[in-house]
Amino acid sequence: GKTVSLSRMEFRLIRSGTELIRFSNELTGCPLLLNFSLRKEEKLFQGNLNYSFRHVGGDPHDLMNYLNFTKAIASGGKLQLEFHDANQSYSTNFQPVPNTGPDLAFYKLLEKLCVVQDKTGHFFRIPNDGISQKDANSIFELFEIVEKGVVHYINGIASLEVKDKALQMLLEAHKQGKPIPLRFTLDDSFVEIFNEEISTGPVFREVTGIIEMDALGFEKKIGQLKSGEYLKVTLVNVNGTETFSNWQSINS
Repeated sequence: GKTVSLSRMEFRLIRSGTELIRFSNELTGCPLLLNFSLRKEEKLFQGNLNYSFRHVGGDPHDLMNYLNFTKAIASGGKLQLEFHDANQSYSTNFQPVPNTGPDLAFYKLLEKLCVVQDKTGHFFRIPNDGISQKDANSIFELFEIVEKGVVHYINGIASLEVKDKALQMLLEAHKQGKPIPLRFTLDDSFVEIFNEEISTGPVFREVTGIIEMDALGFEKKIGQLKSGEYLKVTLVNVNGTETFSNWQSINS
């Protein structure tokens, strides 16, 4: 009961005879390689379509259209190929092909990236070799930001530079075995994706974590500092919440 279409596809005639005709977009740079053939058997035409992905780079919405098309092919139905310049069309029926179609995890990830692109207005170009795990994590984070304005995370790692009185406060809490609570506001923040920094606006962070270094070693490091000198402190088992005011107001 649904229709999925690909438009403005550039096909070339690859083979033409009295019994077989084949079209392909192999001479284009389209990520989805399509070969469509029609074979005449007596008075009937039998159609055949095969496809493969040469790469997954480009605009997320374009790629989503290709994935939806392959999803439809896997579900079975009627395929119609229209040549508007020649005012001709060819059609054939396809039976369902189980266990084919797009990878579900990649499909859902791409859906989220499309939402992020629409809401931020930033154009993303997926690299030809796909989405790395690092970029996938960034997509999930950006999706949470633009949809809810709030991101929660657990068991993370954080580092900060601290000096003087603040160091003594951290040391006292560390000696008592207490998690370190931190609350601070940044005027701007960003998420890096595909080697680009995407601004996400002001953020309020509220986190708790444990100092990675043992208390004795931490105290020794502090004792070696000069007045006003910073010490880089690493926190582990970090749990926290980030609230993005720009996006929270949009989504509230």
